[in-house]
Amino acid sequence: MIMVAMLCGFAAMAQSPGTLSCGDVTATAGGETAYLEVKLTAEDVTALSGIQFSFTLPDGVSIAQYDGGDGDMVNDVTFPIAKQSHSVGVRAAEGGAYIVYLAGQSSVSFRTTTDVVARIGLKVAKTVTDGTYNINFVKAIVSDKSTPVQSYDVPDFSAKLTVTAAEPDDDTDISKLDNVIYLEKMEGFLGSSATLSFKMKNTANIRGFQFDLYLPEGVTPVVKNNRIQAKLSSGRLPEDDEHKLALQEQEDGSIRILCNSEYDETFTGNSGEIFTMTVNVAEDMAEGNYPIVMKQMRLSETDIDHYYDTNRVQSTITIMAFMLGDINGDGVVNVSDYIGVANHIMGNTPTSFNISAADVNRDGIVNVSDYIGIANIILTGNPYGNTNNAKPAYQKANVTDVSTMENVIYVPSQEVTAGMQSTLSFHMKNTAEIRGFQFDLYLPEGFTVVKNAKGRIQGALSSGRLPEDDEHTLTIQEQADGAIRFLCGSQYDETFTGNDGEIITLQINVPEDMKNGDYPVALKTMRLSETDISKYYDTDLVETTVTVVGGVGIADILEDSNTPAVIYNLSGQRLAKPQHGLNIVNGKKIIIK
Repeated sequence: MIMVAMLCGFAAMAQSPGTLSCGDVTATAGGETAYLEVKLTAEDVTALSGIQFSFTLPDGVSIAQYDGGDGDMVNDVTFPIAKQSHSVGVRAAEGGAYIVYLAGQSSVSFRTTTDVVARIGLKVAKTVTDGTYNINFVKAIVSDKSTPVQSYDVPDFSAKLTVTAAEPDDDTDISKLDNVIYLEKMEGFLGSSATLSFKMKNTANIRGFQFDLYLPEGVTPVVKNNRIQAKLSSGRLPEDDEHKLALQEQEDGSIRILCNSEYDETFTGNSGEIFTMTVNVAEDMAEGNYPIVMKQMRLSETDIDHYYDTNRVQSTITIMAFMLGDINGDGVVNVSDYIGVANHIMGNTPTSFNISAADVNRDGIVNVSDYIGIANIILTGNPYGNTNNAKPAYQKANVTDVSTMENVIYVPSQEVTAGMQSTLSFHMKNTAEIRGFQFDLYLPEGFTVVKNAKGRIQGALSSGRLPEDDEHTLTIQEQADGAIRFLCGSQYDETFTGNDGEIITLQINVPEDMKNGDYPVALKTMRLSETDISKYYDTDLVETTVTVVGGVGIADILEDSNTPAVIYNLSGQRLAKPQHGLNIVNGKKIIIK
């Protein structure tokens, strides 16, 4: 006879021969399945043949399921104590409750090799918040092997489900928060140290702060004399400041950070770096993105009733196998890397050259911005200079009408003389504070650049737009495709003065047999960069013309032609003979003076 007393609602009797219990469990919202284990305690398990209990789960928590085959979903519940002949299962009841049952013939007892009655898989929705939730088990019954079957009430029992909120995928959007300390996204390199720059954004007058910092495994604080190395930044400290910064590792591996003034001193300003901390990156970390998390944050005013709490702030550190700027792989960024990236830009890539390390602003191309960035690393330790602003401000144009453009270099209309050495003038028009630039020059066919005895192209920066005691350097070099590449930057934080005017001159040779007329001059792949190398201005093409004078004139055109000359002015009117100024003769432009 199958034991069905509990399923059919038979009355239970007192003095139960066994009790049930359940251990506490932890789970991550939206994470892996967590398992509840309900256990049986009895003097003689072999004397029992059935168990039943009921429970209700918190909102957002459900019994996990898996594909049992043929697309059928099966509850993730197992019954380690039951034998194969037992009838087992889980069924829904009123009010969202579940009933778990194990029933067998009166002659069949439970296994005695384990005390686990049921192992119940729980799935916690991602929307469930941090906290501890009670799971109450009620209407529990155990039945024995007697004939007829006797069932006994078991005292109610409970378990605690502790939920940790799901870790967010993205960094915290600081723009939506006030009175918060945060880290911007940063990079670290295997086997080297990195500096974490903590910034505070505040609308209140903040006197002190506290939070717990959680670093990724493999990233550890630098410790000297048993103290974690960190330092308040002077830029936001009041004059004669008395703020103290303390850091202490906690049992859970976090670093608790506490800062306060013993006097009524508050931080100055409303935004910017507030302290720095040095960390080491292990050599055996895998490359990738890792979260850096700050929890239980409080910023407090002098009036301790005015404070600002933030539960969690996340940033990201990207771990790479190489150090940005260390293009030759010697473990340090120095003048060798600075020269090497300039050589690469000019078409002379060094034998030992890591192009990924050279791309210090991570925009996928190595150019003048990276050249400036490496100078910044050498001088400030930061590719973005003292601004420490890694947010791109990219502006791109692909037009040739200079009047509609900003932050561009161009060749204004000018005359050159056939058969003579001439000076080509380059102008820069800018609204931004430009520190360096790069572009490729394509001269008309037949034009050549003037070189000195050492074979160096003769070009120079114009003094009118250089700052006082300027240290800008200009490098000019021919490329394989015939272009002339210009690279200019300051090793110091010097920017060009003014907003318009001549910036470079270049000596060129104009062939003696050039015909009079206008010839295109093209500047391609142009970039102008600020000191903050995330702020740059690209132009694909600027095409203007230079006018050749004193060369082959109309007589030459007429002599070379077997047909009568067809002459037009610029308005398209046909002329009987050339006039002063620009004429179009047999489809060619000539100038008559």
